[in-house]
Amino acid sequence: MSYSNYYINTMEAVHNISDLKELSSIMIRLMKYNKEERVDFIIVPKGGNPLLAQYIANELGVNLIMAKDVNDSARPQENAEIERVGRIKYEGLEQLLDKKHVDKQKGVVLDCNTSGGTQLVTVVSDFNELVQKCHFPIEVIHGCYVLFKLVKKDLKSGKEIDTDKRFTDINCKLYRLFDLDEEDKKELCNISSYEDYYEAYSSGVLVELREKIRSKSKYYYGK
Repeated sequence: MSYSNYYINTMEAVHNISDLKELSSIMIRLMKYNKEERVDFIIVPKGGNPLLAQYIANELGVNLIMAKDVNDSARPQENAEIERVGRIKYEGLEQLLDKKHVDKQKGVVLDCNTSGGTQLVTVVSDFNELVQKCHFPIEVIHGCYVLFKLVKKDLKSGKEIDTDKRFTDINCKLYRLFDLDEEDKKELCNISSYEDYYEAYSSGVLVELREKIRSKSKYYYGK
């Protein structure tokens, strides 16, 4: 359990077309930076940021799959036949399986951000289990992409929760541009007083914030 005084509203940002294009472009560059040379489909949690994922999928010309949340009332019971259940839990999977390819399809899981990683880890684990049990012509997921990770600390111990380990434990890697702790989030929220991000960038405050994050070894793009 953790607590924060700040909220980075990436869900709202993608309703602005210029912000949506910019964030999509950044995410695609992040994927290329991490040698994600081939992507045939993208999975996004239905309760995540489907607008961002849909735009990126369209830009790349690949299939989009939306994963129903475990608490979604439309999610079928797990005691039903696994392949039929899987096709319902993952909206868009039918279209992917209808494609005829020589090679197995390769995909990634994507969202705008994460903290503890629970939702993304659940999607990766569940989808990989489905692919293996049903012998679908799909490679298991090994990469999960977000724009940034919010540092999460345990309220009792005050120690940072090791989100990355949750992914490596399921043979997956969490890729992102940077991590934001509480101090960073405060500074980022203060930047909202500027007219726009271009003004903030030209003033140098965004560069200064980036260097602070880099000094804490929490910046992962362009090392």
